[in-house]
Amino acid sequence: MDAIDWVINIVYFEKKLYSDVYVLLNYMLVFTALILLVMSIALYFAVTYMLKPLHTVEHALAEMAHGDLTHDVTITTKDEFATLGNHYNDMKNHVRHMIDTARTSATTVEARSQHLSEMSDQTAASSQEMLN
Repeated sequence: MDAIDWVINIVYFEKKLYSDVYVLLNYMLVFTALILLVMSIALYFAVTYMLKPLHTVEHALAEMAHGDLTHDVTITTKDEFATLGNHYNDMKNHVRHMIDTARTSATTVEARSQHLSEMSDQTAASSQEMLN
């Protein structure tokens, strides 16, 4: 102090001075770790729930790849996965229609070829009869 020409020294123990700060720092680290853990678990379940429709479409596509066209995809959400499910259902119906059309055409071709075979047999018999 300049007015009275004294020098005042104060001695603090650093450990005691920062002890409260270290306690607060430890609490903050523990709470931060707990919050991260809780948020990670919540995020895991949220993402799993949100991706469930994608797994439904994936399963239906795997069945379609093995020739099973009997399952429709029903997704109740109003997001991109619902659009994907609707497009899957449309594609499945178009593929089923193409297969039915091909089956009908094959049946028709078979019936007509059988008819032509019968007609050629009759023509051959008529020709044989004329020759005799």
